[in-house]
Amino acid sequence: MWGNNKTDNLTAQIKELIARADVQEEKIRKLEEENRQLQEFLSGLTCSDNLSAKDFSGYAEEQRHKLWHMQHSYDNQISDLILANIEKKCPGNGERLSELKNIHKGKRCFVIGNGPSLRAKDLDHLQYELTFAVNKITEIFPYTQWRPTYYFVSDSLYFSEQNKRMGQLTEQTCLLLDAKLLDHIDDKWFQKAIWYNHIPRYNVIPEFSNCPDKMVYEGGSVLYQAIQFAVYMGVSEIYLLGVDNNFKKKILPDGREVLDLFSGDPAHFYSSGEEEKQIMASISTWMDYGNMKSAGIYDPDDMWKTVSYHCDIHSVKVINATRGGELEIFPREFLENIIGEKKII
Repeated sequence: MWGNNKTDNLTAQIKELIARADVQEEKIRKLEEENRQLQEFLSGLTCSDNLSAKDFSGYAEEQRHKLWHMQHSYDNQISDLILANIEKKCPGNGERLSELKNIHKGKRCFVIGNGPSLRAKDLDHLQYELTFAVNKITEIFPYTQWRPTYYFVSDSLYFSEQNKRMGQLTEQTCLLLDAKLLDHIDDKWFQKAIWYNHIPRYNVIPEFSNCPDKMVYEGGSVLYQAIQFAVYMGVSEIYLLGVDNNFKKKILPDGREVLDLFSGDPAHFYSSGEEEKQIMASISTWMDYGNMKSAGIYDPDDMWKTVSYHCDIHSVKVINATRGGELEIFPREFLENIIGEKKII
C-alpha cells in the first residue's frame, strides 16, 4: 500500500492537471468566441447594407497602402544594414554609388541583352556608345573589340563562372555587382566594383527604384536592375539590343503557368553548355516548385510593362532595336537608323 505522502502527491498532481485542463478549455472557448465574432464581422462586410461594395473597395485599398508603407519601412531598415555592411568591407562604396546620379544626364544608352539575336558585328558599332551589359556577355568578347561601359551581375548562379572571365573586361568598364555576391568574390575586385543593394520582393508587380544608391528591386532579370541604374544616371533614351524576350511558357499538371526553360528554342546568343544547363535546371526547379512570381521568376511582360510605365514618368524614351524577338511593348527602330551607319550585314 502507498503511504499517505505518496497519496497526497498523486492527489495534488491530479488537481493540477484538472486546473490546467480548465485553463485550456477557457482558452479554447475564448478562441471559438473570437472566431464567431470574426465570422459575423466578415459576413457583415460582404452582406450588410451598411457597407457598400465601393466602401469595401476603399477599405481594402487603404489596407494595401498601409501594407506598402510597412514593407518600405522594412526595406529601408534592411537597406541601411546592408549598405553599412558593404561600406565596412568596401570603404567609399556609398560615395561611388551617389556619384552615379545624373552622371550621364541627357545622353542615350544601349542596354544589351543576351538573346539569340545578338550579333558581334552590331556591338562593333557601339564601341563609343554608353552601354550596359550583363551576365555571360563575356561569351561574345572573342568576336568583338567592343566592351561595355557598365557590367552587371546579380545572380550567384552566373557569378561563380563569370568571376573567372572578368579579366576580359577593360579597365574602363565599371562593374556593378549585387551585394549578396560579396562573399563569393576575390579581394582583388573589391576596389574595382561598385556594390549595390538588391531587394527581392516576389508575387507582386515589380517595383522600380528611384534611388539605386539605396536599393534596387527585383524584376526577374538583371537587365531590370541595369535599367533602374540607367534612369538614375539621368539618361534620356534607352535602346534595347539583344532583348528577345523569347522564353516560352508551359502549363504544369496543377494548372500553374511557368517559363519553359527547356523548350528547345534558343534563349541566348551562346550555346547552352553544361554550366548553363545546370543554371537553367536550378531556376526551373524553383519555378516548378512555386510559380513564376512566388519562386522569384516574374512574368517578363510584367517587368517590361513596369519599365515602360516608370520610364514614361521620368521622360525616358525606350526603343527596341532588337533584331526580331517577341518584345512588342516598346516601339521598334533599326539599329542602322539609330547609329547612322550603313546597313550592317
